[in-house]
Amino acid sequence: MNKKLIFIALFFIVAIIQLYVPATFILQNEEVLEVGTMYKFRTAAIDPYDPFRGKYITLWYEENRIAVENTKDWGVGQTVYILLDKDESDFVRYDGITKEIPSGNVDYLQTSINYIPYNDAQYVEFVIPFTRFYLEESKAKEAENAYNEAAIDSTLITYAKIKIKDGKGVLEDVIINESSVKDIITK
Repeated sequence: MNKKLIFIALFFIVAIIQLYVPATFILQNEEVLEVGTMYKFRTAAIDPYDPFRGKYITLWYEENRIAVENTKDWGVGQTVYILLDKDESDFVRYDGITKEIPSGNVDYLQTSINYIPYNDAQYVEFVIPFTRFYLEESKAKEAENAYNEAAIDSTLITYAKIKIKDGKGVLEDVIINESSVKDIITK
């Protein structure tokens, strides 16, 4: 009888932990979406025949590098903090890079370095972790067609709306020529 009670108690403890972990993750993302600062990240042209892999759009970004004084001070895989600002059109502008969490009221993205050139170039490339925009499966084909057209037509402006708070970011939407991809596929 005593062993049975221990197993039941352990079962409930494990069940609570299993619910707590994803709930915490979801609540953190919801907080970023609710109170985070919105930045527009320009997306780059992609292979128009392969932007979808299942139920999501694969995103690439036009700019993922930042100038540094000495590339020898940085390492591939190193955790870094990219200081963010906005240009006159509200697109993201990278204002600096640091190895320490920035203090004060400044927006930043926690990420890692994924490339350092071996020539005399004075920049590093970093990971922009928002590479997948998930959609309802039944809408995937329509979104694929809209995104294909935008990737081919260089006059269309495409970007990702990303909310940032305390180094964390959440991909909120993908915009094609000032229309949400979600709205485009429901028309």
